[in-house]
Amino acid sequence: MKKVMLVFGTRPEAIKMVPLGKEFKKFPNWLETIACVTGKHREMLDQVLTYCEIRHDDDLDIRQQG
Repeated sequence: MKKVMLVFGTRPEAIKMVPLGKEFKKFPNWLETIACVTGKHREMLDQVLTYCEIRHDDDLDIRQQG
């Protein structure tokens, strides 16, 4: 089995990755798909993930104030 990790942190990146992630999830016997968010633009990113009903597997939470 192959492992694939999709890493994204902004709304435009998520919009591009969601269809790819959904397609990969159709093949659980061949691919283990992991979604990882960086936390760069948390509020806007969460809107897209909620709308698309996507749950991330890991969160790097790298956002810093200032």
